[in-house]
Amino acid sequence: MRAEPFALLMTVYGGDREDHLRAAYASAVHEQSLRPDQVILVQDGPVPEELERGLADLVDGSPVEVTFARLEDNRGLGPALDAGLQASRHDIVARMDADDIAMPHRFEVQVPLVG
Repeated sequence: MRAEPFALLMTVYGGDREDHLRAAYASAVHEQSLRPDQVILVQDGPVPEELERGLADLVDGSPVEVTFARLEDNRGLGPALDAGLQASRHDIVARMDADDIAMPHRFEVQVPLVG
């Protein structure tokens, strides 16, 4: 039986590293035994060009739908998360930082517990 649909919310700001973001995204989307139904990426203010290109690549190459939200000014983690929650189409929202690495069965284990 398929688990309840869920979204993954990640925020990115100017201090994040592009290589860490790519590794985090791969671990949370490409390498999961249960993929999110929606990924919400929130860019919290301006970011370096390399990071902006990395975000565009992730959106373009994602195997699941990505909702991208850009905040013009860096407003901080709380407001960025609020913007991401507003963009979610699902009641369950998994949260991950742009430098975290998820175990391959993370969502397969966690989502049924909260669904």
